[in-house]
Amino acid sequence: MKFFSFTRRARCGFLVLLLIFPFTRLSSVVRKKKWLLKKRPISEAFACHNPSSGTGSFRSKNYERKWNEDAIVTYLNSHPQRANFASLFRDGGFHTGLEVGVADGRFSEHFLRSNENILFAWHMVEPFPNAQLKERFSISDSGTANFRKGSWAKNGVGISAFKYFTKQLSLSPHLVRDLQEDFFDFIYLDGAHDYFTVKQELQRYFSKVTSGGLLAGHDYCNYGEKGLDCIGCKEIPQCQEYTKFGAANGKGTGIAANQNEVVRAVQEWIVENHPSMRIHYTLENFTKDTLIEDGFDYDLVITNTRNPSWYVVKP
Repeated sequence: MKFFSFTRRARCGFLVLLLIFPFTRLSSVVRKKKWLLKKRPISEAFACHNPSSGTGSFRSKNYERKWNEDAIVTYLNSHPQRANFASLFRDGGFHTGLEVGVADGRFSEHFLRSNENILFAWHMVEPFPNAQLKERFSISDSGTANFRKGSWAKNGVGISAFKYFTKQLSLSPHLVRDLQEDFFDFIYLDGAHDYFTVKQELQRYFSKVTSGGLLAGHDYCNYGEKGLDCIGCKEIPQCQEYTKFGAANGKGTGIAANQNEVVRAVQEWIVENHPSMRIHYTLENFTKDTLIEDGFDYDLVITNTRNPSWYVVKP
């Protein structure tokens, strides 16, 4: 599996350059990480992996997440927007994230722009890259990404992030096999929304999340169908009208499509596998002003709908 074309030597060498040249923009990011400045070999600060044998990402051996489950839930209850998942990196100490189903790349760009002052790894999975995504970075017909070309490179988006992309279906055996177990701080599922696929994704991706990390997904709403007997499952948000953004993109007007297959898959998975785990969901009641207060770009956050996202914190 090819995430990013950097070789292992190139990635580790890049980190060395960050420590040597204090005049570069990224050096200010590095200086904020005290564990990178201790006098020890760079190999002890990061584990650099070969993309062919794993995710091709990194993790500090001194890695320590700042926020525990209570802190995460308290923050997201007071900031109930999926946009605020990005703050788990900026403020909560998350360092490795994965979005499955990146579509045109707007939500991934939101994470990259919101965390421009920290070092972290961001992985993207999209089997059908569209023109808008290819404008952000170059993607060959075979799926090889080149982040040195496109609007992200031109505008310095994600300059402090290790970015990886793969053009595969979410349930591809090769993809699921190559993603490391107990590795990601955050995984967001936003690809297929049918019951079978979502249920299978949950079973395969939960093991990839570290203890204390988040597994989350989009479109947690229905038309009033009752929930199952699990913690946090009784109250299910109802789907709302399409946004102006959605109408402008051909979704029309009226109530957005029923996403009860997503709701049922998530709740069944919890009942069958993790009955003691609580499900949470966002509200998506943001405005331009509230997003500005959090330092977010409305144009990257708004979607065709205001459908909430669900999330669970892995014990």
